[in-house]
Amino acid sequence: MDLAAQTLWHIPGRFGLANMIGPSYSLRCVVFHHVSDKDSPFTTGMNVRATTREFEGALRFLTTHYSPVRLEDVLANADGHRLPPRAVLVTFDDAYASVVEVAAPLCQKYGVPAVFFVNAAFLDNKRLAPDNLICYVADMHGMKVVNAAASTVQRNEVQQLRSLTEVFGSFLPSLTLVGRKAFLEALVRSAGVTERQLAEEAALYLTTNNSSLLRLSTSRSETTPTPMYIAEVFRKTISSRRLTETKLS
Repeated sequence: MDLAAQTLWHIPGRFGLANMIGPSYSLRCVVFHHVSDKDSPFTTGMNVRATTREFEGALRFLTTHYSPVRLEDVLANADGHRLPPRAVLVTFDDAYASVVEVAAPLCQKYGVPAVFFVNAAFLDNKRLAPDNLICYVADMHGMKVVNAAASTVQRNEVQQLRSLTEVFGSFLPSLTLVGRKAFLEALVRSAGVTERQLAEEAALYLTTNNSSLLRLSTSRSETTPTPMYIAEVFRKTISSRRLTETKLS
């Protein structure tokens, strides 16, 4: 199957061919990140932000043309055969605070279940996710500073990075975990910023005290979504993170 998929990927007109041989899918997934009407140097150029109007329009489109399902429905029907026609799973990555402030209320309004994938490392805004840090430095200090940091971890010919697309698309994936850490440390030094202070001021991410995050555990057939507060999940997530950090010293 993997070989067939790889072969199909390199065929000219592959998308049209895929549409012809596979017009029906048992499940579609739509991923969102950040929903905000305000631009920010921490996200500008990353293509992760949707405005409130855009997000609400997406929800109207999905509820009109598709059948939003819960993660529980997907797990219980792994073969996809028992899911409703045109099933769609709405997900959020990165745990931006805007999922509480904007996205979750709108999901409730339209009766759309959603799955929130939380990166415990950035809860409580004590540090920045690498992509947000890089984006901030590039927007506020320019690519020259990003290149200065990159030059400290490039062993061979120094690659001049001209855009965030090149940073995220080719440069970062080429680094080892050790190299990535060294690059981010060099980036902070080159920009002359304090990461923790930036993170606290930006308040991009969810906090353990923010118990408003809702897990929408309803199907579309229910008139009012039943929320389940997951502050306890946050506490357990933080506990697991600290245990892992202790074991890894």
